[in-house]
Amino acid sequence: MTIEIAILNTYAVALAADTATTIIDRNGTPGMTHIISKLFTLTKHVGIMFYGLRDFYSIPWEAFIKLYREDLEERQTLKEYAEGFVAFLESHLDKFTPESQSKRFFHSIYTFFADFAKELVHRVGINKTKDNSAGIETTANAMIDKLDLASNWETNCCSTVEMLPELKVFYDAEIEKIIDETFKDVNLTPTTRDLLKEVAIKDFFASEDSLLCSGIVFAGFGIDDLFPGICELLIKGVINDRLVYKIRFESKISRHNEAIIRHYGIKEPVLSFLSGVTPGYQDLAVQSLEKFGDFSKALENLIQRLKEMPSIENSTASLLQRIAGAYKELSKWYLLEHDRKRGKEVNYHWRQILTNTAALPEQELATFAETLLNLTFFKAKYSRSPIDVVTITKGDGFEWVVRRGERHLKNLKE
Repeated sequence: MTIEIAILNTYAVALAADTATTIIDRNGTPGMTHIISKLFTLTKHVGIMFYGLRDFYSIPWEAFIKLYREDLEERQTLKEYAEGFVAFLESHLDKFTPESQSKRFFHSIYTFFADFAKELVHRVGINKTKDNSAGIETTANAMIDKLDLASNWETNCCSTVEMLPELKVFYDAEIEKIIDETFKDVNLTPTTRDLLKEVAIKDFFASEDSLLCSGIVFAGFGIDDLFPGICELLIKGVINDRLVYKIRFESKISRHNEAIIRHYGIKEPVLSFLSGVTPGYQDLAVQSLEKFGDFSKALENLIQRLKEMPSIENSTASLLQRIAGAYKELSKWYLLEHDRKRGKEVNYHWRQILTNTAALPEQELATFAETLLNLTFFKAKYSRSPIDVVTITKGDGFEWVVRRGERHLKNLKE
């Protein structure tokens, strides 16, 4: 479980993070919850926090962060801190054994095929053990079309797109075993097997799931920055001795961008507050409206069947056809109009929050970040863990407001 907030305006940066982490055993059962630090000072004017996996191949992120900041000099931009951290990790690739690299990769492959089997039943209504190679191939093709292969994932020598053929050959035998375990009673063609391997590897790179990735957030001021900025680094893992990563988000405060609010981990409560409507309700509304399109198709099919009946006159069939066409156009317009109005309302609500955030002084910015954190605890029904809250300003630099749930002495006096 992770709840983290980053809020920036022209005056300061406020970072807030919970300190809870849950250990998951091999069966996926939640274990003991531990208290760990996720928020650290990197330099006087830069803070760093991580989310997602709490360690990197069994080495805590805290260890990497504290090693990286030793003798670290301040840099021009936040992106340079992120790039420096990537270079630091790449200089320690010897700590990640081939066995640990393969284990993490195969965990993702196993997870994919488990989800794929469920999708197979949902999409074509068959059991994975039945001999339906065609259904499997159809489902795989449908999934590969939807996969957003993140070509902006990077390594120290090539793009992940160029890595795909290499991984397919290198891990061919192991992936074959997983396919055999998943579809043990299905007579798969060589073409279908190759397609499944391709989809599985592409899914590994496409996913940004926090259970499979780690996010590192850098926030604060570069050397010459008058206004703060933020840079988010997403790390997928190490594969074949190559660190796979990407810069997920980068932005700076300016006179035309006076406030930034970012949230990590459990997002739904914060998204509901910022957008003014629960994301699940938005999805439900869109799905309900899309039913109009399904009804339109059913109506067209009915008209086609009526046309084939000898008792139906051409004029009647033509009238029904025009009615179906008008209904189809009306449903399209309604969907577009709903999206336009919803976007307008959400944007208005969002702009109001950003306008108010832009005017908050340092301490109120910290209070806002802490409030969003507590809102998530309350809405998600999690036990409240001790929290960390910091502010970063150009003048005073990195300062603790709340540390492990204890309000800092300086702020108590103020």
